This record gives sequence, C-alpha cells and structure tokens, in this order.
Amino acid sequence: MHWASSAVLVLAGCNQVFGNASVNGVDAAFFDATIDALPTCPTGAAPTYSRDFFQLVVDDCSSITVTGGNMLALCGPNGGTTPAFGPIRDVLVAVPELAIQAQFEARLSHDGQRASFMVPMNNLASLVVFHRSGASWVSDPDIVTGGAITGASEISNGPNPRVLVQFGDGLHELEEQNGAWTDIATHAVQVLGNNLAGPHLSGDGLRLWFTNKQITYYFDRSALDATFTSRGTIIGSEGLDDTDLTDDCGVMYFATLSRIWIAHPK
Repeated sequence: MHWASSAVLVLAGCNQVFGNASVNGVDAAFFDATIDALPTCPTGAAPTYSRDFFQLVVDDCSSITVTGGNMLALCGPNGGTTPAFGPIRDVLVAVPELAIQAQFEARLSHDGQRASFMVPMNNLASLVVFHRSGASWVSDPDIVTGGAITGASEISNGPNPRVLVQFGDGLHELEEQNGAWTDIATHAVQVLGNNLAGPHLSGDGLRLWFTNKQITYYFDRSALDATFTSRGTIIGSEGLDDTDLTDDCGVMYFATLSRIWIAHPK
C-alpha cells in the first residue's frame, strides 16, 4: 500500500506557511554531492538549521524517525495512523505486522532493527516494540505495559540500549539489561504546556530533543550517567511539529502539509 509518488513536487506558496522560509524540490544529486567536511553536532549548544526547506517526498505522514538509510512514520490521510517504512527518498510502504490499535510516536531504533510505538488504552498506555526478522517484523515483550506514559523516545545503541519514557513526574530513563528494561534515572526536563511531541534520544544516548508548541528544545550530557543540560531551542525549528535529527545533526526532518521535508545546518 503506497501513499506517495516517487516524483518530487514543489509546493508553491509555502513561504507564508513557514514564515520566511524558502521551499525547494530536491533530487539525488543534492544528497550525493561531495562535501568539504562531515557534519557534527555542536558541543554545549543546540544545532541551528536553515529556513530553506527542501521537500523530500510526497507522503502524508507524521511521527517521522530516521536512522541510517531508512525512515519509519505513521502515514495515511491527515498524517495517518498506519505504520509505514522504507528507504529515505523513496516511497514509504505500509507494514501490516506493525499495524496495531491506535498508536502514536513511531520510533525506529538507532540500529534500525527495532520499532516502538506508544499505544494508549483506558487513560494508560503501553510502549510496544517489534524487531526485524528478514523482511518482516516480529512482536517483542512490551517495554512498558499499561503505564501513565505520554511519550517515548527511540531505543539508543547498545551494548545496553536506553530509552526515555515520559511519565507525570518526569522523563524516566530505562536501560535494557539481559533482555529486561530497568528504570535507572529520572530527568526533570519537562516543558509546561500542551502539544508536546517526543522525546527523541540520539544513538549514543547523550542528546535529547522534543517539540513543544511548535519549537524544539535541545539537551545534552557529557556521559551516560550524567544528567541532561538544557541548551535552549533549535533555531530553525520554529513552527514545526515533532522534528527529528540525524545522529550527526546533518539533517533535520519534519512533516507538514502532507509532505516530508528536510533542512540542513545553517
């Protein structure tokens, strides 16, 4: 099942929607061109992105996460609730094995081998997870079952992966130990207000970001046993919902106006 054409369309008139942004179509040559130096995330500061946005593909999706060369999202009319997966810059294809009841915050693990979703039920929620098995996906035991959770991050890289789960008293950090998830720390990084999307956790577990009222807040830490320090907001994320960053901060992804977009560091 497809929601997109592989053709890249330029959506006119978006400057007024995004503020002072320019919007552009983009083809493979833009990504494949030689660059002078590999991008890196700033130390002790939030990254900054250009407001020249590039339309990646025509997919009506939300809750985008990217890792390596692949993307996971929830797609369909008006952002949709159907999990879809595929290579970046290609059509996202529905994944029947991941289609469970109402789900939010699709998250692709940083090794690309697991997908997790928050599934609400009766004022509580479970954090469910699947792993890739060949060309298919297989259900694993829930990370959290029937908890008072409102959001969750990607699973970081190993050998003992981490995940951040938002509870009422703060952002809990869980670590996978011998196949089980253990709550090891709570971080007080909440931002008051509604419309909070995220959190997102980097592959090394040292960077955190989430979107609140259409601006993305950024945190980092020096080591896995340290607390997160606020670095302010990501310049260029104003007006955007649930932005995701590549691990090197080289690309910011977001979805709006039934399209998937990218921005590069400024």
